[in-house]
Amino acid sequence: KNVSASNMKLGIFHLSSGNYRDAIFRFKLVEKYLDPNNKSACYWLGWVYFLKQDYKNSIINLIKSGDEDDVNLLQFVKSIDTIQYVPVQIYALYRDIKASNFIDKIASDIYDIPKTLVLELNEAITSLPEEYYILELGSNVGVLGYEITKRMQEKFYLTSTEVSSEMIDLQTSFYPNQELYDKVLQISADEYLLKTKQKYDIVCSLDGFAFTSDLKAIFQNVFSVLNQDGYFAFAVRSTQKNSFSNKLLEFSYNNVQVLNVLEEIGFKVLFSKEFNLEIKNNYSIFVCRK
Repeated sequence: KNVSASNMKLGIFHLSSGNYRDAIFRFKLVEKYLDPNNKSACYWLGWVYFLKQDYKNSIINLIKSGDEDDVNLLQFVKSIDTIQYVPVQIYALYRDIKASNFIDKIASDIYDIPKTLVLELNEAITSLPEEYYILELGSNVGVLGYEITKRMQEKFYLTSTEVSSEMIDLQTSFYPNQELYDKVLQISADEYLLKTKQKYDIVCSLDGFAFTSDLKAIFQNVFSVLNQDGYFAFAVRSTQKNSFSNKLLEFSYNNVQVLNVLEEIGFKVLFSKEFNLEIKNNYSIFVCRK
């Protein structure tokens, strides 16, 4: 009954599916013909062009979107070449858009990054309390949480943080009839680390803090929430030098620099290894102890 609204929904569907050409067609159909100067259509066109890395057209449409741009994507696009941190609202919305395709990032016929992370963590552990607490930073669609619940010894309480509501919703779709987490909090990893009073025996993450170039701040906060002799196990995208991907909206890190920061803060590194995935989206795994 509402052709404009239907085309908007189709446009967002195509955007989430990575069909940018179809998304542009739908949003332009609304903005040019069905509902001229529709600010919401301009806003989503700004997102599509941004993800296509066509920043000129992204800026043009975001300016036209006016107050529809409530996450201030316009300013972010204008400063894309000097990004050191992805604002929470933009990062959350981006993860919403990419939620159903998250697993593609770590897909490999050779390596299973989440499984390997948990196996190496188990190998490194020498002792844990009879009942222990695990915090997962950035739980995405539950990929790492599934491996934790499957492979860690019993009697643990698992809390996760995730900014994307879409990713949280998809956890039950990817892993039906399984309770992966005792508690899921829709909050950014850095905000939770700063505000929590809870202490953990294990903190782990699969690409859960790639929104920042400042690993030192994250690692210091992880160190502070860990019990003495607690473990920190994580996987991050690795590159020859620290860099920001305009396509993935995430940072990647140099392994030597990561090791240096960990040791500077006081972690003892028990395991580290880089895995070269076929899709050239390489990951490194680190397991440390406080």
